[in-house]
Formats: sequence, C-alpha cells, structure tokens
Amino acid sequence: MTPLKTWVLAEVKNDHWIIRACTDATFGLKVNQFLSWPESVCRSMMVMGGPQFAPDLQKFEHLAQAAVATKLGIASYLGVPIRIPGKAEGMLCGLDNQVVDEKLEHLVPLVETFGRVLAGSWEQHLPEVQQTSADIQGSHRAGMRDGLYNFGTFRDLLQAAAEHRHSSEQGGLLLFDLDTSTSGNDLRSENDVSVAIALLKQATRPQDSLAHLARGEFALFLPGTSEASLVSVARRIHSSLSEKGLSAKWGASWFKEMQQLNNIDQLIKIGPLPGSNHAASEERQSEVSSPARHCQRA
Repeated sequence: MTPLKTWVLAEVKNDHWIIRACTDATFGLKVNQFLSWPESVCRSMMVMGGPQFAPDLQKFEHLAQAAVATKLGIASYLGVPIRIPGKAEGMLCGLDNQVVDEKLEHLVPLVETFGRVLAGSWEQHLPEVQQTSADIQGSHRAGMRDGLYNFGTFRDLLQAAAEHRHSSEQGGLLLFDLDTSTSGNDLRSENDVSVAIALLKQATRPQDSLAHLARGEFALFLPGTSEASLVSVARRIHSSLSEKGLSAKWGASWFKEMQQLNNIDQLIKIGPLPGSNHAASEERQSEVSSPARHCQRA
C-alpha cells in the first residue's frame, strides 16, 4: 500500500496521454481516456529523463505548472517512465488530491520494479492493445494523416507552442524532403514513404510531434531540445534513411525560446528544400543565436 490513492498506467501516442489501466476513486479518470500530453504532469517527468516524486506538488514548479495538475487538482505525485524499445512508451504514476505527509522517495525503486513487470505484460498484449487504440482513436484522427499530423493541424500545434505551451522553452523544427520521384514506380514510392514514416516515428520522443505535410515531405517538432541535439537527431534520421536506400534532404530551425517562432508558414510551407540534386551534399549553418537554421542536401 502507498499513500497515493490513484495509480495510472498510460501510453504516450500522437501527442496524447492514453490511460491503459487505472485505480481511481478521486479524479474521475477512466481506461482508454485521452488527455493532452503537452499539458500533463508526466510530460515534465519524462522530459527530466527519469522518476519524479512530489509529496507537495506546488513545491515543484516544473510539475505544478502542468495544466492537467490544475485541472484535476493534483496535490501529490510520483511517476516513473515505462519503455518498450521500438514499440511503446508510457508511464506509471501515482496521484492524490491531498498533500501526503509521508515521504515518497523510498517508493521509487518499488514503483520502477512494478513498472517493469507491467511493461512485460503490456508487451505481450501489445497487438490487441494497438488494435483497440486504433478503434478508439477514430474520433481523434481529424488532422491526422498516416497517424501523423497534417499541415493545418501541425501549424496550429506550432502556433500554440510559440504562444502558450512552450513559449519560454528552447525547441526546434526539422523538415525532411524525401525523393519519391526517382523510382518511376508508384508502388515503390508508397513503400518508400511508409519506410520513412516508420523511421521517423522510431526517432521521436513522446513529447515530439510528427507531421506529414505533403507527399514525401515531413516535419518534426522537438520541444525542449538543444541546437546540438536537434542537428544530431536530423543526422541520425538521415543516416537511417540512407541505410534503407532512401534519398532525402533536411532542414532545421532552432529557437532559444519558442516564442521567437513568428514565421510558421514560411518554415513549414517549404515545397522542395533548397537544391535540386538529391545526390549532392551541403550544409549551411548560422550562429547559435536563435533562431538558428541548418540545411543539408543528401
């Protein structure tokens, strides 16, 4: 038994926090309920890279400022990440609407162990869970294409990030332009796009947002990332695409504070990225002062 009365196992998917299991008599949470991932307390926990505990949530600003904490009235919190490499990512968290008198730190190893047990069970049932998720998400797919955001929805997401959710945080935007014109085979081109989507999804964190802007054109928003990490992710994705025989160009824009993002349409309504030769290779870098932009043709 723990002093926290509510426990939730949730998956992070397509910018949503999806409850897979819960014991709740306080907050009205239900299995298969969707919550906004950017607004969740667990997002802050995952961004910090590991378990977080707060007997009094208000004493931990990075957790207390989450919109869901205010909306639900969360007073105490303990959360640990759960990862099934290449398949799923989520968290196990304990909540209470009262500040708990007991310390929570000693519970972290126990919760982590239980999280690993749950992850093993979750992995065994993942195919049926994913099918259930696909059925449930039907009403949430407006603005989605291939499970990714479309142009309009992604633009709105960036606007919200710049004006509200991540305005004072650093972050970056990656653009990938896949060469789908060289095969001369529509079936091959569709397969190339599917492979690219799979690789891009593998490269994203729960807090990242991925969009399919147009045929073969993709965008990835990475909140909280440094400029060096942004470029590293771009190169890693490009390398993965190359290993699959896919030719692509990439561009990147990094912002010290996301509120500096004031030309969204110019950034994502790109058409082909600079340069017409997909076989060429070139990189242009600006100084670290934000916004910083990088572009590579490959």
